[in-house]
Amino acid sequence: MALPKEQINLLKMFVGACKANPAILHAPELDFYKEWMESLGAKIPPAPAWEAPKPEPTPTAEPSSSSEKSEPAPPQPESSDESSSESDLELNLDFVTGPESEELPSLPDTDKEVSEEDCDKAMETGREANMAMSDGDLDKALDLFTQAIELNPSLAVSYAKRAK
Repeated sequence: MALPKEQINLLKMFVGACKANPAILHAPELDFYKEWMESLGAKIPPAPAWEAPKPEPTPTAEPSSSSEKSEPAPPQPESSDESSSESDLELNLDFVTGPESEELPSLPDTDKEVSEEDCDKAMETGREANMAMSDGDLDKALDLFTQAIELNPSLAVSYAKRAK
């Protein structure tokens, strides 16, 4: 089974990042990947020794005598309406969208028996959708991803791409 070119490119970028900084393989969210690599015989470099910041010593409470004066609390800045920067704040609403007026795509039949022909058609439709998305034709890409989902409801990448 051939992987889509976009997924291969993402994998190449991830491998490049691992080569540049092998320490990322020790991230907890990548434990599954590190374990798989080790099961194949890969030698993962040891985790770097991170130096944790040293905690500052906390002052201990000493019994105070009545003759000692405690330090006064630092003065709190006064808030005034003139010094508030919030009143000078201007919002750029150019990218704000209103409520969605379009209907959401219908849910596919997840119990559908997917034939090999439907699977192949879904993969081809997904490729066409990727091309439409890279060309900037988002409406066409949305429609094509929806068609791919209808052909093969178990193809998770189509859902993810359509959500973009």
